Amino acid sequence: LAEFGLHNNTQAFLFFAIPKLGATPIDGHTPNNPEGLTCATGKWAEDLVVRLRHFDLRCTILDPAHFRSRGLRRLIWTCAVHAVGKLRGHKTVGAVAEAHGEELVGMMRELAAAAESELGEAIPPDALVDLLSYTHSVADFPVVMKDLTFRNGFFYELSQAATNSGRPDPCPTHSKALRKIKAVK
Repeated sequence: LAEFGLHNNTQAFLFFAIPKLGATPIDGHTPNNPEGLTCATGKWAEDLVVRLRHFDLRCTILDPAHFRSRGLRRLIWTCAVHAVGKLRGHKTVGAVAEAHGEELVGMMRELAAAAESELGEAIPPDALVDLLSYTHSVADFPVVMKDLTFRNGFFYELSQAATNSGRPDPCPTHSKALRKIKAVK
């Protein structure tokens, strides 16, 4: 965003799901986050909160640093749940959490450790538990592997950079899953 002069624009990370066209949105709140995980930052964040409330969706306004952390958590969840889901042949994120919750949390831990090493952004362990709870709250959301470049591609590029320079892959489980489902070569 900074490259295009947009880094100060109002931004949001949406933690709700609309499983199919015309369906009622499902808010992504968890027992540890009853206020919901959706968050916004920037000049028009309050306006977004008002609009989302109209649909009974929750949104918290965060400062830029906390916003970035929440976004990283969202990226970790998205990459892990869809990779494990595709790898195990599931149609919904709820099925992934139900049948492969430990594997999902393990991959999220792996991606969080890689993010911390690369970006210096520590993800608290309880955040991963919240993300697993979030998975249950949007259980009917379909498993899809798309937008590889700016989703799973971020972690795959970290893996490629490490292995190309003779270091161990920081995300071996993730890399192996992407190769097995033929998302990468």
